[in-house]
Amino acid sequence: MLHVRTMGTAMIETPGGRLGPEAERIFALALVLGLSPGRSWTRDELCELIWPDAPARNARQNLRQGLYRLRGLGVEMDCGGGGVTLAPHHGSTDIVPSSDLSEALAEDILTGRRYIVPFLGTYEPPTTGALRDHLGGIRTQVHGVLQQ
Repeated sequence: MLHVRTMGTAMIETPGGRLGPEAERIFALALVLGLSPGRSWTRDELCELIWPDAPARNARQNLRQGLYRLRGLGVEMDCGGGGVTLAPHHGSTDIVPSSDLSEALAEDILTGRRYIVPFLGTYEPPTTGALRDHLGGIRTQVHGVLQQ
């Protein structure tokens, strides 16, 4: 199981321990997979997101090492057929869909008894470009739902 903590902080919990942003690329890889369990990412997509400036051969090797490290932490993935997928039942986040917000929780937020914290806290990806855009899109969606 891989659990992504996103609200007010950026932390990933795995059976083998925690990953924080200081682990830069491995954290970014786990974050991308953990925020989209069930999605099959091509190896090229992951290389372009996480290692955009590396030559293709180096990026592929870095991806293999990153996946190996995640497996070592107990993260179960399907890496067959040229894709990488974190099964839906092997990933979770602390993002609460708007349909799951109870009236009591909404009232607590509106009255200030609870507050909304920023998605991924102050985390900024180690790369520019596609990864920053990808996470920025998710951040915008989450903040939009929470501000409704």
